[in-house]
Amino acid sequence: MCRERVVAGAWRVQPVTPPYRILRDEADLDAGLAEVRTAVIQKLANGPVQL
Repeated sequence: MCRERVVAGAWRVQPVTPPYRILRDEADLDAGLAEVRTAVIQKLANGPVQL
């Protein structure tokens, strides 16, 4: 994932980059979304997150 940035002086916005992958079916989509959700939830404890 990417480094933290300070935006507008006070907020530390943490970018989360979704993984690049080929989705072949709904199960692939669900797995990818679960991975992104986990990464976002972990970073939310430290401040706002940007996708």
